[in-house]
Amino acid sequence: MKHLSLRTFLCTLVCIFLFQTCASAAGPSDILRKILQMTTESTCTQDGYSRFSSVPILSFHHLSEEPDADLTPDAFDGYLRILSENGYTAILYQDLIDFADQKRRLPDRPVIITFDDGYTSNYEYAYPLLKKWNMKAEIAIVGYTVGYDYFPNTTADIIPHFTWTQALEMVRSGTISIHSHSYNLHHHAAIEKQIFRLGVQRMKGEREEDYIRVLTSDTKIANREIQSNLGYENQVYTYPYGQYNDLSEDVMNELGIRVTVTNTPGINDIEWGNPQSLKLLRRISCDAVGLDILDKIRKAYRSIQ
Repeated sequence: MKHLSLRTFLCTLVCIFLFQTCASAAGPSDILRKILQMTTESTCTQDGYSRFSSVPILSFHHLSEEPDADLTPDAFDGYLRILSENGYTAILYQDLIDFADQKRRLPDRPVIITFDDGYTSNYEYAYPLLKKWNMKAEIAIVGYTVGYDYFPNTTADIIPHFTWTQALEMVRSGTISIHSHSYNLHHHAAIEKQIFRLGVQRMKGEREEDYIRVLTSDTKIANREIQSNLGYENQVYTYPYGQYNDLSEDVMNELGIRVTVTNTPGINDIEWGNPQSLKLLRRISCDAVGLDILDKIRKAYRSIQ
């Protein structure tokens, strides 16, 4: 709703303008001409393109062939087929950055496909299926668990995570982009009998300066791992559990993170020339078999209108 507020504000201005102008001596044609001109200037760029691009972001996690799996490879294959057949083009967060920086237009029906955590199933199943349908995806990795099938320094089993070698293969293909889901702020439920913060949220009684230091350090480590292993500067941060706060946003800004991603349901209106529209992006949860993926997108649009 944060990105639609500008449109709502503009519509309100138009209504006020109409009311005031109708009370004047200007003729109907003059009123209509002024309203159309003002609306066009507010919602279009100088070259006539729309200032806004509405972008659904689909959220996935683990794929499995087990009978009780939340998401199977066959189901994901079907979702990609439906998106492709209905004219959607899968883009990456860098495309949003380029749009906000006025460098590149987006396709007519953009969609971003995301996976959280960095599971090996993303490499084994999602990666080849994305190539099959000429689609792309973003994967948010937890740096601490890359390449592990147990939580480091414990005996707690976790869903296997792909390695840096596999990550580099996917990135070099152009099919996958990988960004940060924290280095070590996304803990496994099996060890949460210990005291952990909820994602990037402050712990009870934690001083502000201590909180900032912890989040800054964790984010810098994750960014260094991506730079070292994949060869590029990370500019995207998907919040663990979708949790965020004003301080976490300040830290991300200070560290050069251009895009922050939440689990808040909805659609994103990215504005040409407005990098702030890349913050706190919404997503549509799609971890299920048998979804009407197009209906999920339509409902997300309706929920913010």
